[in-house]
Amino acid sequence: MLYRVGQSYHNLGQNHEAIAYLKQSLEYTPTERERSRFGLVVIPAVVNRTWLVYALVEVGEFSEAMIHAKRSLDIARSADHQPSEALAWLATGHLLLRKGEIEGAVGSLETGLQLCDRWTGSLQIWRPPLASSLGIAYARKGDPTPGIELSSQA
Repeated sequence: MLYRVGQSYHNLGQNHEAIAYLKQSLEYTPTERERSRFGLVVIPAVVNRTWLVYALVEVGEFSEAMIHAKRSLDIARSADHQPSEALAWLATGHLLLRKGEIEGAVGSLETGLQLCDRWTGSLQIWRPPLASSLGIAYARKGDPTPGIELSSQA
């Protein structure tokens, strides 16, 4: 899957290359199939867009990142798939946190974390990144005590 190549480039800090592969990967999923899981735990179109959001944020493309964050949330919600929705909230919260929109980041990350805490199983994989990001958001909001607690849990 091309999104894995894009993810690898992102992890290497080569975000322009990551963006190219992640955008190319989106072309392989037609709109009528973007809610499909293809036998995976999460919806690939949501995972792909999440990594695209992360890479776009790193190069300062916040507007385009928001388009993909919103689309990933729309896809997950329309598929009624909570693991993918938690991931979409993580992408949205990460973007807003990096933009400095702390209140929006807190709300997004709290929603994703609530999904994780309400459901068991595959959702728990998203709990550590949601909790640590929410901890940072709380600290940046001026409320470090719950932030430290969440970061410790993560």
